[in-house]
Amino acid sequence: MPSLRQIMRYLRSEGTSFGVRLELGRLKIVASDLIPLLLICNDTSIVFELVLRLMLNLTQPAIVCFHQEIPKEKDMCAIFMKLDEILKDYKRAFANKAVFEKLANKITVFLERESTSRSEDEKMMIERIIILVRNILHISDVTEDQKIDDDISIHDQIIKAMHSTGWEELLLYFSNGQDETSPYAFHTLEVISLLLKEQTPESLASAGKQGNATMDSSSKILERHLLREKDRQRSVMFDLSARNNRFGATYELKNYTTNSKKSIIYHHDITKSLIENKSILARAAKVHENHPSDFDQHAVGIVNLSIGKKIVPQKKNKKPLLEQDKHRKSTISVRLHLQKFCSDYLKFCYNSMMSYVRGALQRHMAQANDETYFLWTCKFFMGFARLHDFKSDLISETLNMATYQFIYDQAMGYRDAMQADRKGGPSNQQTMQNSRRLALAVSTLREFLTCVQLMSKYQKPKDMLASEADESTKRLILQKDYAETLMANIFYMEEYQTFFPTLFKDYNEATQTRVM
Repeated sequence: MPSLRQIMRYLRSEGTSFGVRLELGRLKIVASDLIPLLLICNDTSIVFELVLRLMLNLTQPAIVCFHQEIPKEKDMCAIFMKLDEILKDYKRAFANKAVFEKLANKITVFLERESTSRSEDEKMMIERIIILVRNILHISDVTEDQKIDDDISIHDQIIKAMHSTGWEELLLYFSNGQDETSPYAFHTLEVISLLLKEQTPESLASAGKQGNATMDSSSKILERHLLREKDRQRSVMFDLSARNNRFGATYELKNYTTNSKKSIIYHHDITKSLIENKSILARAAKVHENHPSDFDQHAVGIVNLSIGKKIVPQKKNKKPLLEQDKHRKSTISVRLHLQKFCSDYLKFCYNSMMSYVRGALQRHMAQANDETYFLWTCKFFMGFARLHDFKSDLISETLNMATYQFIYDQAMGYRDAMQADRKGGPSNQQTMQNSRRLALAVSTLREFLTCVQLMSKYQKPKDMLASEADESTKRLILQKDYAETLMANIFYMEEYQTFFPTLFKDYNEATQTRVM
């Protein structure tokens, strides 16, 4: 115990060089000392609490150590990268079933008691365990572990460990919206979002339904390779062709006029471009059969008017922002586990959890930026519900005008924050954070409208009487009526009508991506 207390004292008093934290990472103290100590100590031991507190300190995100900002100085940036690598080693060490079993058993002991009989220390212990799991899941993927789809990663190993030790049931319990679990609502929501961060609603909803698609995947891959090889050979044969059009050609571009109101004269050969762009050639030829005069109009896509012009390098703060896709397809067993968890969450927890969280956000009972977890959960689970046996009553709490107005207000707040602080472009970290939050809010609204569109598609047979409709048909009719009510409220209000045109007008490719 004295050693643990001394280490925690050193961590509290370390300077900006983070020498203590770096040295502990170099010694791999979590894997070699803390985890074995956690597993052997009994549930009532004070050593368990000290080890837990030390793990919480060591596994906190590196950006927290730098006051929520990535350092720009060279030396501090190097320290930041070292801390991030150390955290990845910690995540690899926590891919251990015994660790999550120990933590789950500890929480279960506290939950078996009446909520009124739990002490403040026990409530604090529950919260610390949930935050520790949050910290572990928050750590980014190990660089060497970025494997291909359908291969198991460290994150997948942690998911399997949590599944086998009952953590999914604990998350469902903490999400039931009861008064005794409400203090842990936002922590639970964050854990769930981090648990599913690599997944997409499409991949989870389609898990176990691949059938012949997976069996024919190899043949489809082979077919794509053959097509690419044919295109490559065709390009090589063209380059090696005996014919050399030394003098090129001259073309007149229709519907493109110069300042003198005359057609543009194009002095470059387009033969190779036509061969490489077979789709343009086929479309232009089809148009030529019906309207010969429009052949050049549809084939003008192969013309490059920038040939021979001086290329001006684009400024760094003006370059389009590229957003990398962080999703990957886990193994089928992991996706089936997560599919079952998402289905249970929708059936038993989603509506009550979203009701409590939105109320807490509107009453300002949450920390700053906690609304992002609400937005992400709405987006993901509405998408999953839409693709996996859609029933609107499972997401009724977020499929209403109050939720739409709340998400709209958040999106406008992010947009106004971006407009107020536009200096620095991509180097402005606050602007980039607001940009990502705006993209999340817009994608949540898009998922909302997609669900409403799906509900409105049902067509009642004209010859069906009201007495002949079964329960399923009545439910679909009610869904359609409710969807039409939502659309009437959304599409006929001026502030909602001008929302998306305003976003298009304010779009800045240097700070916003095209991916929503």
